[in-house]
Amino acid sequence: MYSRIIISISIVFILASATLAKTFKKTSLPVFVKAKKIVYDRLKNVYEAYGNVVLKQGDKLIEAEKVIVDMNKNKAVFEGNVFFKTGKDWFKAESGTFDLNTYQGTLYQAEAFMSENHIYIRGKEIKKTGKRTYVVENAQITTCDGEKPVWCFRAKKMRVTVEGWATVSHLSFWTKGIPLAYMPYLILPAKTKRQSGFLFPYFGYSERDGFDITLPFFWDIKPNIDATFYQRYLSNRGWFQGVEFRYILNETDKGFFYFDYLHDKLFSKNRWWLRSKQDQMLPGGIYAQLDIDLVSDKDYLKEFTEGLNNYRYCDKEFFRYFHRGLSTEETALIRESNLSLTKNWGQYSIIAEAHYTQNLDKSQDEFTLQRLPQISFKRQDTKLWKTPFFLKWDTIYTHFWRQRGIKGHRIHFAPTFSLPLKTKYFEILPKLSLMRTNYFLKEEHLSRFLYETSIEVKTDLWRYYLGSFIHHLEPKIIY
Repeated sequence: MYSRIIISISIVFILASATLAKTFKKTSLPVFVKAKKIVYDRLKNVYEAYGNVVLKQGDKLIEAEKVIVDMNKNKAVFEGNVFFKTGKDWFKAESGTFDLNTYQGTLYQAEAFMSENHIYIRGKEIKKTGKRTYVVENAQITTCDGEKPVWCFRAKKMRVTVEGWATVSHLSFWTKGIPLAYMPYLILPAKTKRQSGFLFPYFGYSERDGFDITLPFFWDIKPNIDATFYQRYLSNRGWFQGVEFRYILNETDKGFFYFDYLHDKLFSKNRWWLRSKQDQMLPGGIYAQLDIDLVSDKDYLKEFTEGLNNYRYCDKEFFRYFHRGLSTEETALIRESNLSLTKNWGQYSIIAEAHYTQNLDKSQDEFTLQRLPQISFKRQDTKLWKTPFFLKWDTIYTHFWRQRGIKGHRIHFAPTFSLPLKTKYFEILPKLSLMRTNYFLKEEHLSRFLYETSIEVKTDLWRYYLGSFIHHLEPKIIY
């Protein structure tokens, strides 16, 4: 169960050394240096920077009160409030020394944060001792924020060889400042590549839930398919069962599935949350997208905000891999599930959708309006035959359904005509939009017609500065 800790520490060291390496290594990206005072000793070939020193290269950042770089020995020394940042990960230390040839070195009184797994690692010394070897003295590992974590692991010394083995001496588990478990010595594989096995456990505590312990098991089915099973125990509420299934076949065919279930002994009822996103290219060039977000009750997402696979984590993972997150906020009483099928050809597209809205206010759920189905036929804004006019249109058919209340059909047709005009200095775009909507209800037939006219005038202003900078302005007036 400790192997994920070792892997995470290894990753921290790898990123730290890579950050330093890339910072001082010649790359296509420039390194920006800012300090109150910068001194170069030509005889010793030594650079010294003092006072709020900042080194920046791309998304990498190093800050310190003092930085000394010996170009002859290829060594760097950082002193005073040392801070490294690469992406969302960061490292803090009182001081540090590094060899710029081997990228080996030591951070003193150091702390590291890994954003992906939300892991903090603190140590008296964090060392890179070889190409793939690392050591942490007086280590503390936790996922809790703050100076006094609710729980943590502590070890006198940890030695890690990436893709080899890790040894841990005097490992103990603490919660609320009290030691609960101890192992004098431990040997574990330190693999950073995917493999089946137990992952880093989650620990927590709250007055309502009691002690919170989660032990995930990762199943590496194939390089692009995996599943994770979660056993979570809340001392005041019972056993949580969770499963996560993911597959990525290619850029267009992928899916993530999460499901959690709890028989809550605090309220003597079953509670659950199902969420999923899937993208799939079907035969005939039809692109399918499925979004599912269903929950047992209105308080579930308010109560279970912590732990693995919570709302924040799932929303971030969905957005990362599918470029769309959960469609409603964590505390919203409305949950949205959607299925869409899209077929594009040339300038036209047809989209068939089913939108299901779950209303967690049980008194209003049967009155909640559903769009089952909605079909859209669209034309992009393109030239109308051989005329100078452009035409865009949206035609949308919607079937509104609910258990109780008014049901019916709606047809909306909205063509837009435009005539782009260009002069030497201006671009002029007059538009005419027509909107016709018909409602077919059980007792009556309603319709409306609207139109909208507009004109847009804009120009482009360019100027070159110092040969490589362009100043671009685009004033625009729309009426």
